[in-house]
Order: sequence, then C-alpha cells, then structure tokens
Amino acid sequence: MIFRGITDKAKTVTRQYTPISVENGSIDLPIKLYSAGRLSCYLRNLTPGDFCDFRGPFGGYEYHANKHSHLLMFAAGTGIAPLVPLIDLVLANDLDNTFVRLIFCCRHVSDILLLDMFKRWRQHWNFSVLLCLSAKEEESTIPFGMKARHGKLDETLVQEEIVDIRRRSENFALFVCGTIPFEKDVINYARKMQPSVENVIRF
Repeated sequence: MIFRGITDKAKTVTRQYTPISVENGSIDLPIKLYSAGRLSCYLRNLTPGDFCDFRGPFGGYEYHANKHSHLLMFAAGTGIAPLVPLIDLVLANDLDNTFVRLIFCCRHVSDILLLDMFKRWRQHWNFSVLLCLSAKEEESTIPFGMKARHGKLDETLVQEEIVDIRRRSENFALFVCGTIPFEKDVINYARKMQPSVENVIRF
C-alpha cells in the first residue's frame, strides 16, 4: 500500500507499507518508527478521527494448499510483512501438509517486530524458524526454543538450507523479501546451485 502524508515542513512524502491483514474494514501494518523517519513520524502522530491518504493494496500471490511440500522463506526486517498472511494461511488449514521454513534476518532479537507471532507459529508441527542475527547476542536473549545463528546471511547458509530442503523434496518454492541487495544476494546464491533454484517468488 502507498501512503501519503505532509511533513512539518509542508512537504508531501510517500512510502510503501505492506499490510499483514486486511479484514472487516481494518488494516494492520507493521511500521518501524525512526526518529528521523518523515512518514513514520507523521503516521505516529495521527489520532483517531484523522485522515490519511493511501492507495492499494496491490499485487498478491495466489496460494494453493499442498501445491508444494515445502515453502522456504528468507526475510529481513519488515520484509516479513508480506509473508505473514501466507504463513497464517498455511498453518490455519488442518488439511494443508505444507512445511514452512523461515530464515529471518535482523540485527538484534529486539529488532524482531512480530516476535509474539513467531512464538505462536512455532506451536505448529509444520513450521520452523532460524534467526540470523548480524550482531552478537547473549544466549539468554534468544527466545526459548528458537535457534539463532550469528553473523550476516551468506551464501553458505542459503545453500545449506536449500540442500536440507532438497533432501526431503524437490517440490519446494523459495520466497524472499527484504531490501533490494538482500533479495538479490539470496536469489544469486540459490541460482548458483546445481541444479539451479528457479521457482523463486520475490515480494
């Protein structure tokens, strides 16, 4: 969705945000607030009854239950947002036997915007998550039962995850969402493999 606001300097600013749910006339948006963020500060200062211009949502991915045996997802920061509805859809369907593997990349555990959602997803037999933390964390800060890897996402990790999936099935789809460099790196690492991974969905 594209949002438009007016800054305190009377300048028009637009930004794109991805809703994690749209239902019953309500939209849920994960927005990371920055002290110097022009539109995020504008949105933070809105009060009930204020108006905000937006367009969308746009696009969309049509998911079919059990089309793939595994969904391998790489997300960074707010890149988790478009994957949330998809993960919820898979896990809410008792007849869907698709396995979801999420590799979530951020700097610190405290940067995980939807940590409670991660904990809820982990209660399902067909979901697992690996936290890829670029900054060193004390083990005590890692949420109970979750696995974490320290260091930035690299070719080794991406290819290890794909190899592990392929041991189970070749019928998998790769999803990636994050910054443009993050997405390019993941896709390049996947396509360097033999055989190359071609079934890539980029949000």
